[in-house]
Amino acid sequence: RIGLEAAREPRILLAYFSAMVSRGDLAVLSTFFLLWITTYGIGQGLSPAEAQAAGTKFFGLAQIMATLWALVVIAFIDKLDRTLALALAMILASASYLIIGSIDDPLGSGMYLAAAFMGIGEMSAILASQSLIGQVAGDRGRGAIIGVFSMFGAAGILMASFVGGILFDAWKPSAPYLLVGAADGVLAMFALVVYFKSRSQ
Repeated sequence: RIGLEAAREPRILLAYFSAMVSRGDLAVLSTFFLLWITTYGIGQGLSPAEAQAAGTKFFGLAQIMATLWALVVIAFIDKLDRTLALALAMILASASYLIIGSIDDPLGSGMYLAAAFMGIGEMSAILASQSLIGQVAGDRGRGAIIGVFSMFGAAGILMASFVGGILFDAWKPSAPYLLVGAADGVLAMFALVVYFKSRSQ
């Protein structure tokens, strides 16, 4: 109850939604990336093993870039207002997933840059979300607030996996990335609203 009541504070509500969106991003990345590239590769005449190897290469690049980018985020995130940092992180994440979702040939050379950028967006969203909740969850009810934060994250995973799967089949294999890219963009706008309102008070 305390965790839900705390959502009356805009920054805590923002943190909750950031958990939902950032975990949804991860669900889409881990669930659909290799499936998309493997399916596409088989359709282009590759064996299943060759197609999966190609997907693993790009997935690995994204994770390497995410790890390296984490060092950059950690160095700078404490120098920014956490709400503004979340807005900037979600702008990066939105752009990265929308670019991935717009790619027609996931085995082409453009996928190298897109996958690297996706790693940047992925890590930016995760760290900014964790950083914000760490700051806004006060001593009173901290455990309950973190618990609700985790609950929103779990809901994001379920929603992104479910809706992403429908879009994967009904529209196109890259559609789940357009879904989370749009969600990241909406959250970035919400974060900017919260930031500027807090500055005006």
